[in-house]
Amino acid sequence: MEKKLLRNLDCAHCAKMLEEAIQQTPGVENASIDFVRKRLHVDAEDFNLVRETINRIQPEVKIASIDEDDDKDEFENQ
Repeated sequence: MEKKLLRNLDCAHCAKMLEEAIQQTPGVENASIDFVRKRLHVDAEDFNLVRETINRIQPEVKIASIDEDDDKDEFENQ
């Protein structure tokens, strides 16, 4: 399971549409988007196909890696 940060994802409806498109991407076993935390959780054989889907559906969304410590502590410092 990969975890990614989705920057510039500003619309809950857009997140749902993107999640559904990723779930239909070949090689994706499971995918979910946490809109509030801007997180993508995905099991995929080839993440490049997921990236292509994101770029096609929501080209303004940028994908970033998540450090496990950052993911765990993100809301503790706010």
